[in-house]
Amino acid sequence: MNLNDYKSDLELLYSELMKHPAFIRNEKDPEEFLRIFEKNKEGICELDSFVDALTNMVMFFEDGHTNIELPYTSDDRCLNLKCGWNEKNCDELLVEEGDGDIPQGARILKIEGTSIEELINRSAQWIPHENIYLVKSRMVHYPYRNYHLFSEMNLKKLFGAKEKYSVDLLVNGEKVTKSFALEHYNGVADFIPDEEFLAYEVQRDTIILHLNACICNDEYRNALRKMAELCTSQNIKTFVLDLSKNMGGDSSVIGEFLEYTNARKYRLYEMTDYTSGEEHISSDRDKEVENKQQNNLFPKNMICKISHDTFSSARTFAITLLDNGIAKICGLPMGGCPNSYGMPRKMQLPNSKIRFRVSRAYFRRPDPDKDNEITVLPIKTIC
Repeated sequence: MNLNDYKSDLELLYSELMKHPAFIRNEKDPEEFLRIFEKNKEGICELDSFVDALTNMVMFFEDGHTNIELPYTSDDRCLNLKCGWNEKNCDELLVEEGDGDIPQGARILKIEGTSIEELINRSAQWIPHENIYLVKSRMVHYPYRNYHLFSEMNLKKLFGAKEKYSVDLLVNGEKVTKSFALEHYNGVADFIPDEEFLAYEVQRDTIILHLNACICNDEYRNALRKMAELCTSQNIKTFVLDLSKNMGGDSSVIGEFLEYTNARKYRLYEMTDYTSGEEHISSDRDKEVENKQQNNLFPKNMICKISHDTFSSARTFAITLLDNGIAKICGLPMGGCPNSYGMPRKMQLPNSKIRFRVSRAYFRRPDPDKDNEITVLPIKTIC
């Protein structure tokens, strides 16, 4: 690619981003965005500065659905450390899969002498987000090298080009420093495969549904029916909906689920579609919906488990249950902001082939009294 190709792609991105609902809603200033575009356009000289320019453009919107995505390729390298945030203390980053002398559960303290807290703050400068919890999610559980904390791309940006990077860990109460070499990406941050999106289990008088993606198909519908039958036949007292690994998908899973709850009526999210360039309300949160209840229902005692990874349609799912008094929430603060942009249009820049997304709608939670909340703080005592 030459300089003109880079600038042509940036101009196309600018054109598509100008259709973002934030401008129609008067929440962002188009003149300020134009200045950001012109400044970044002048600063492009090669691929790295081009990617930085794209990043700066999408960061303007503070919207997790408006972003660029650089998938790992077979040539890309990273530190293949599978990590996640501690469910008991979400400020702690733990090793999820042990490797040799580093056991599962070891706590990562620093990378190249830099604390995890500082790495979160620095990552927030290039990860589009609605709250800091989404930054934390995408640092470790989003399979794009422009997000993944341990990608060669981000490690180079943070610490300079090296073949090995030092990591300080707490292992069985003792501090250990180990050098990790860059390796070809092995899928360490990949999404859970669609075929593993659903599983359920019964533990005494509790049934747990692990829904790892919002996929509304026959398998999902049949699972709901079978679980409701089990709840009736086995006198199940508690239903746990686990959305802690669910980053979104098809919101129609919510309506299917609600038919098995004890709610006689409920309110849905309000969606305002701006695809045409004008405001169009597709669903009204002030309107109560009569529930089409099934014969067998889940128990009234319902708990929904969330985490930093809970985003998009999974966010909508959890908040709908919470705002209608159907379920209590446990786990970690969710990565998605309750009220936020979404329904992105997915596109690709013609020259660089970089994929990007731009939101086309705005979503508001059923309970307007909670519109100012930026996340959900779970009741940890019920987990």
